[in-house]
Amino acid sequence: MQGAIEWFQKCYRENTPEKIIKWTLATVWTDTSRVIGWCGLGPLDFNPEETELFCGLDEAYWGRGIMVEACRALLDYAFAEIGLTRVVAVVNPANQRSRRLIEKLGMQFEKQVSRLPAEHKHYENCLYHSISSR
Repeated sequence: MQGAIEWFQKCYRENTPEKIIKWTLATVWTDTSRVIGWCGLGPLDFNPEETELFCGLDEAYWGRGIMVEACRALLDYAFAEIGLTRVVAVVNPANQRSRRLIEKLGMQFEKQVSRLPAEHKHYENCLYHSISSR
């Protein structure tokens, strides 16, 4: 978790009104005020014209619907307040929990990612989904 927090801090230092690197919100367990995860929006690394939804959650909190609630709220904000018309998510096909999450969010499968340049090879064969404003 610490490595992720350091990356978020780096992004915030580099964000400007003209160019958002990544915009990330902490997910906090209210009983303890502990950061248990994150969700955010930002340019998709291998296609910066697209806005990507991304998230992560401490394994101890899986299966409670926390990320569904957090990501739905973020999507509502993206469409209603920011004015985005489309958001994408890229998921490793082996990650069943993330696949279920994006299905619950109403995201639709578009394609399997392929033929990316070397700096984006970690996305190779991932599943690409999208959702448009309601």
